[in-house]
Amino acid sequence: MPKKPKEPRNAAGWLVEADAMIEAGDPRGELIVLEERIARGGADATARKRRAQLLRKHAAGTKGRVARGVLVAGGGRVGGDAVHERIQDVLLERYSLAHLIAFASGAGAGKTDARTVEERLAVTLPASLHGLYGWARGLAARFALRFERIRVREDGAFGLASVEEIRRDTEMWRTIQREQPDREWRPGFVHVASWGGAYEMILDARGDVAKRKGQLFYWDFKGGSTYNRAFTSYDAYLETILRLLEKEAYFARADADEEEEPDDDDPWFDALRRGPWRSYPFA
Repeated sequence: MPKKPKEPRNAAGWLVEADAMIEAGDPRGELIVLEERIARGGADATARKRRAQLLRKHAAGTKGRVARGVLVAGGGRVGGDAVHERIQDVLLERYSLAHLIAFASGAGAGKTDARTVEERLAVTLPASLHGLYGWARGLAARFALRFERIRVREDGAFGLASVEEIRRDTEMWRTIQREQPDREWRPGFVHVASWGGAYEMILDARGDVAKRKGQLFYWDFKGGSTYNRAFTSYDAYLETILRLLEKEAYFARADADEEEEPDDDDPWFDALRRGPWRSYPFA
């Protein structure tokens, strides 16, 4: 059985591959060339427009080796041990370049970065959160495109909010707490996700609930009497997103009914139910 050709590790190697692709009539070779040119700052408006046309036409069908080549040629990196790097690898290998762009665009939207939000909220955010959002913001800026048929569920604990949404919703809850002191919001809480009109995922940045910083709690703010620990760390939360991607259960189907109630086998809700559950009463 013939050995697979070695995959180039840098832009120069991918430009050689791109030439071979162009000769074979594969338009994605041109995309790789344009990515490298843009990364060097050597592309004019015509080249950028052509690159956008190629992405719209071919990104949804580009995965695996070629998708990694597009990313590397444009100055990106593939491989790595951080959870957001493993998420990227799964998106490129099993899904497509368009899925990677859609995933990163949601989390990386807006002008605010995690460091600014950390300073504004006066909390210390996990390194994995900084890593994820720094990566997502870089890709969102690089690929300013929308792919309408690729959607993350808008109503779920694992639909990643942008950094600006994290700041906005955390500040909203702080305002509510000042106006309604009997609310269960605590000074060290950072909003992570909302869904169902009554449920929040909160990062306990100061250990206000269980005297251990960085745990994530599920909170039914319209009822109940407890905070329910769902994840021991933000890393564990991202690892669950990675598992959902690996199970091909993260993206909503293009024909999915937005009003449809999740069934008992819904992997999103199953992932949340798995815990590690422990309830803490409101102080």
